Amino acid sequence: MKFSTKQIHAGREKNISLYGDVNIPIHQSTSFVHDSVDQYLEKGFSYSRTSNPTIELLEERLKQLEEGSGALCFSTGMAAIHSVFDGILKTGDHVIISDVVYGGTYRISKAIFAKYDIEFSFIDTSKSEDIKKAIRPNTKIIFTETPANPTLKIYDLKLISDISKNHQILHVVDNTFMTPYLQNPLSLGADIVIHSTTKFFDGHNMTTGGCAVFSDKETFERIKFIRNTSGNIMSPFTAFLTLQGLKTLSLRLERQCLTAHLIAEHLNNHKVIERVFYPGLEDFPGHQISCNQSRDHGSLLAFIVKGDLNTGKKFADNLKLCLLAENLGSVETLVTHPASMTHGYLTQDERQSIGITDSLIRMSVGIEDPEDLLNDIEQSLASLHG
Repeated sequence: MKFSTKQIHAGREKNISLYGDVNIPIHQSTSFVHDSVDQYLEKGFSYSRTSNPTIELLEERLKQLEEGSGALCFSTGMAAIHSVFDGILKTGDHVIISDVVYGGTYRISKAIFAKYDIEFSFIDTSKSEDIKKAIRPNTKIIFTETPANPTLKIYDLKLISDISKNHQILHVVDNTFMTPYLQNPLSLGADIVIHSTTKFFDGHNMTTGGCAVFSDKETFERIKFIRNTSGNIMSPFTAFLTLQGLKTLSLRLERQCLTAHLIAEHLNNHKVIERVFYPGLEDFPGHQISCNQSRDHGSLLAFIVKGDLNTGKKFADNLKLCLLAENLGSVETLVTHPASMTHGYLTQDERQSIGITDSLIRMSVGIEDPEDLLNDIEQSLASLHG
């Protein structure tokens, strides 16, 4: 099946309702009854903290979309990252993480796992020599996110995967910004792909969830054990809603990518915009890599409004159609001010060093009419000098 068919039908043959439901039902049950102990051992479902038919269908669908060997769904995207780290790392290990990643990834590394004497090096993983220099005998993971949050920095997934394999290190990729419709890290050599299903898979601001998709069964089983033990599995209701959102993923993204490119082009030579970050722009660093490893350039863009911290905040505050909200990937266009919101955990020096300036704006483009979005952006920019 092609992608647009798989996002609707993949896994259905394994999860058919007795009543022929078009929408696979929510199995809102804590436990499952068995006729015998032997059946209990064979059936596969016993307790919904371990597995559940609705969640399993979503996992099967995501596994096929990402072309992996197994998938696991979690309560949030951060729960997925936590479980992957927990299942792979031990005291004394070392992790390399791209210098530009989601603020929550910084927090979980520095505030949680660092307490257990696990070391983290945040480096520029767009430079292969920097990666090689950072590798130590105890390095267990190279973690990348591309395009990166919020500056859309591009990392060469195939190159990093090759380096990882040469050193027997796992390459973990946060693919939330691109989804498997636009980019398939496992096919480029990555070992684990992570998503916040809250974003594009849901697409409608209804749920929080996460998933991890694995290239091999052994790692899949290790992380499945961690999820069962810690109990951070996705809820059946969230899985049901995510399955509904997933059915239109490709259609939404086609519109979102088209509009994002249009807005980026419009702002690229704007008199009050200092810089635009969008991989689809030909002069954007990493543009060619993005062309090589992705089917399109995504629906996220960022731009620096000329001015200071208050200028950036005022622009975000004065938008009327675009919503000021800390999420992305939904049908609504959402805007954040990273210095105050998603990356507020970092110090100003840390933010500045990776290009997150005080007046940087991140925009997740929705499916609204492009002209309406451009009008809203223009009226807010005009208000800065009113």
